[in-house]
Amino acid sequence: MIAEILRGTDNGDDLHLIDREMLDFMSDAGACEVTEMDEVAFCELCARVRKGYRLPSLHDIEHLAITRQGFVYWKNSRVDHYELPTAFEAHANQGRWRWLANVENLSALAEMSPKPISGR
Repeated sequence: MIAEILRGTDNGDDLHLIDREMLDFMSDAGACEVTEMDEVAFCELCARVRKGYRLPSLHDIEHLAITRQGFVYWKNSRVDHYELPTAFEAHANQGRWRWLANVENLSALAEMSPKPISGR
C-alpha cells in the first residue's frame, strides 16, 4: 500500500503534511508500534489516493487547500503562499482566512493565477 500511495502522489510530494507524516510513520513503524487506529487511518489514506488524492480543506473551508510547500489553492488554482506552520496556527483561521474564503476575491485571484493544479 505504501508504494501505491507514493505512485499516486508524485512520490509523496503531493501529500498534505498530516498525510505525509502518516505515510512516514507507517513505513518506519514496526508491527508492535502500529495501533488499530493507525491502520484504519492508513487504509483511509490509501482509499483517498485510489479515488484521486485531493488535499484536505484548510481550516475547514471547502475548496481552500495548502500544500506541504505552503502554496494555498482555491478551487485548484494557486492564490497565495505562506510559511509553514504559520498557516496552521489558530490566529490564521481568523480574519485573513475568512477574507480568502470570500468567493469573489478568490475567484478573481484564481483567474489571475498562471499555474492551476490538476486533481488536487
